[in-house]
Amino acid sequence: MKQILRLAVSALALALGPAVSPAQAQAAAPPVRAWSDAKDLPDARGAAQLLESEYAARYGRPAATGSAPSTGGSAAARAAAVKMYDDAIVQLEAMLAKLKPDALQRAQLVAQLEALKKARDQFAAQPAPQPAAPRPAPAPPKSTGPLTLAQALTNTRALVETGKGRQSFAALTASPAGKDPRRASALAAAAVLRDRPVGALAALLAARAAEPKNPSHLVNAAGLLSLLGRPVEAIALLDGADALKVPFPSAMGLNGQAVALNNRGHALLGLGRAKDAEAVLRRAVSLEPLLAEARTNLAMALRAQNKTEEAVRFFRAGMRRSPPPSQPAVKPPPTSGQTPPPGQSGQQSADPFSPEGAAQLPAERVYDLSRGVRGDLPRIKWPKTPAEAEAQQPKLEAMIAEIKGRNATWHQRLQVLQARLKPVPGPGSDLSHMRVSGIINRIDEAQHEPSLRQLWSTVEDARSRNNVEVMFNGSRLVPGTTGAVLDQKFNPATASGRFWAEVTRLGPEKAKEDKKCPDREPGSSACREAVQVKYDKLNCEAARKGLDEWRASAVRLDNALAAYFAPAYKLMTGLAANISDPVQHQIAVLYIEREVDNLVWIYLLTPATSLGPLPAYSQFCKEPGVAEDPKPAVLTPAQRCILGGATFEADLFVASVSYDCEKVAVEVEKGFLILDGFVEVEYVIEGTKTGEVTVGVGVKGEVGGGPLGTGVEAKGGCYLTVDTGTGKFVDAGVRGGVSAGVAGGALQVEASGSIVVIAG
Repeated sequence: MKQILRLAVSALALALGPAVSPAQAQAAAPPVRAWSDAKDLPDARGAAQLLESEYAARYGRPAATGSAPSTGGSAAARAAAVKMYDDAIVQLEAMLAKLKPDALQRAQLVAQLEALKKARDQFAAQPAPQPAAPRPAPAPPKSTGPLTLAQALTNTRALVETGKGRQSFAALTASPAGKDPRRASALAAAAVLRDRPVGALAALLAARAAEPKNPSHLVNAAGLLSLLGRPVEAIALLDGADALKVPFPSAMGLNGQAVALNNRGHALLGLGRAKDAEAVLRRAVSLEPLLAEARTNLAMALRAQNKTEEAVRFFRAGMRRSPPPSQPAVKPPPTSGQTPPPGQSGQQSADPFSPEGAAQLPAERVYDLSRGVRGDLPRIKWPKTPAEAEAQQPKLEAMIAEIKGRNATWHQRLQVLQARLKPVPGPGSDLSHMRVSGIINRIDEAQHEPSLRQLWSTVEDARSRNNVEVMFNGSRLVPGTTGAVLDQKFNPATASGRFWAEVTRLGPEKAKEDKKCPDREPGSSACREAVQVKYDKLNCEAARKGLDEWRASAVRLDNALAAYFAPAYKLMTGLAANISDPVQHQIAVLYIEREVDNLVWIYLLTPATSLGPLPAYSQFCKEPGVAEDPKPAVLTPAQRCILGGATFEADLFVASVSYDCEKVAVEVEKGFLILDGFVEVEYVIEGTKTGEVTVGVGVKGEVGGGPLGTGVEAKGGCYLTVDTGTGKFVDAGVRGGVSAGVAGGALQVEASGSIVVIAG
């Protein structure tokens, strides 16, 4: 069973300075572009299932009413693990049910579903695990009672010096990196990236020894200790940080005090003190909207007390780094004797992460759309006379045939491109694939984008107006009639219905007048010719009137579609410009092509060719018709993100983190070998391993042509989340005027100051 936790490490980009209020810090901080913000959130039911799974994964079994998190690996824990598998399977099946048959990620999700089912069956069939054999170099025993700061530091050092760690720690503290708190902090960040928590602790102890008045080193070490299953030591270190009576440094604009509160809440949860954890985590959430870990930890504390409804809301809110436009309200914990009944939260304010809240953030908050380009649909001259309509029909039908030809080969062309995709080895491959899949899904469903939703609604309203009047021949009958001759009821609400009612009436009337003409000459031909001229004129007038009324609807739809398409095409091409891989970019362009073709076919050409026999009424009007060629579409090709043209690179002295378009890479240098002598202890809580580690780097240095402005040194930076079980990257993001690797110029940053470790 895998422990699902988060560890966030953010390198600080400014020296200690005057403390600022959370509101001031938030107002001054640039936005965060987090790749995880691109994900769609589940509804309340799905979020509740995921909460139960993660709670069981952390604490071994579902909480009893009013209980603290339980510990132990009993049969109940195994049952909880099987339930976790079942819940995940249900979630994947629900996701697949919502996907289109040709969705890019369908094959990947099907494979994941089959693998998950197989893993569930294998786990359920396994015998109960036996106690693990002792490690060759066992870690020191965990503390059970309150500790002083000195005792906690002694215990931490004992953990670091396990096995050959004593010699390694001595070498570290004697090295230039160990004596420089800035470089030691960066070394700790690199160690976390390499899943080396004991090495990271050693570097933090060295940083604290070199800079004892900086509380961030104690806060960071506390976060790691809590994740390593040593909450007593973690709380002692946090008490020591508070005793320094200096402001907690900020990292990437995150409130330092909120980070310390979050780490304390995580440690309290590890001690089974869910109610105490709730109190401090509510403060952390209210101080820092970007602290997703605090929202998740608060959900765990609430779930442990069976406050399920509120727990689900905060758990759902913690699935993304960025908060919604308005946070769920945070109330102080109830006083003694006022605990809400199980399942009730006492929270009354509106929550945007409720089922009524936005499940998807706007694209501009998640991607860089600055390289979107212009596009205009083909312009059709809507005919004013039946003769013009008749002359235009072959050209429009040829355009439809061309689109049908492209659509007929679309899936084949997609498969050819997908076959050219080559798996790229490295921890960032899955994250890159998820990033590209999210981009293509946004392209495929552009009309649902919040900025386009109202424009698209106008298009649909124009198309469906007056019983879909714009579909001329399809709207002639009253809805519900069969179209059979005896059942025909022409719709008086549509131009087509009125036209057909009129010409249907004119036929019998003409026949009656023809009968009144003499049977023989003289006079017969002249009489019939006069009747013909009269009814030709009436039929022509009926056709012109019907065409004019239909044309008004068609022009309304055309204008609405043009108003929608310009920003929609810019959005789609802006999304595609976040992709550098040439094959993936061609796939994105293929989806744009299909979207454009379908809009032209369904919303322009289909109405334009829906006139049925009306163009033939040109014979009654006896006037020439000139067919003008439709003005072709003007579609500027979507640009591709160029690798190396917009790089965000962070220097950690012994490692570098780079963001380039949809790709993320970490390179570890030889200087990292200084940590190789430490015995590695997994992030452990009751024998399980954490799921995620996030390393963030604050901005310091020059911006080469990029959009970051004054003050970004204090508030900008990047972060990277790594799954510690697989070593793969699962999230990435940038704070500042630059998105994740897509910007107007290259940006190189350097770690400066301390790091911040956020246990979640």
